[in-house]
This record gives sequence, structure tokens and C-alpha cells, in this order.
Amino acid sequence: MLGRAFPTARALDEAGLAGHGAADPLLADTVLYWDAALQSYQSAWLAGGPDCEPLWGELCGHWLADDLTPTTIVLEPGHGFWYLNTGAAFTWNDTP
Repeated sequence: MLGRAFPTARALDEAGLAGHGAADPLLADTVLYWDAALQSYQSAWLAGGPDCEPLWGELCGHWLADDLTPTTIVLEPGHGFWYLNTGAAFTWNDTP
């Protein structure tokens, strides 16, 4: 479980999570973020890896929602989220 400590919100794609991307959502790093309005989790996976370009084109290197569109998740200050790391170590350089 991670959380954003800075006092400003940031879109997941701009949050600096250097995760492990894959062409298959089941093999990629995943974020689960609680949506209080919907009373459910939003999820996003990182499209990437060597097989990404032929399948996802310009979406490679971006976090995608379950419907395979760019995610709308915005990390709010003080709000935790679940992060499933499928690769080895990762670095999160979350700068304001």
C-alpha cells in the first residue's frame, strides 16, 4: 500500500511510478484506487514491455483502465492505494 504525501493531486500517468509494464494486463503492474463515490475500486495497469508497441501503439508506457482506455485515476494527497508490483524492485520519484 502506497500513498501520496505531497499536498497536490496528480494523475496516475504523471505520478512517476516507474513500474513494470507488459502487453498483457495480467502480467503488468497494477494500481487499485478506492472510488468513494462509486463505492468500488478503480484499477489501472501499465502497458509496456517489448511486445507492447504492436498491440497498444501510443498507449505504451501509460496506465490503462480495465476498458483499455487511459485511466482517469487521480492520486489525492493523503489517500492510499494498492500497488501490485509484478517486476523486481521499482523506484517512485514522486516530486511536487
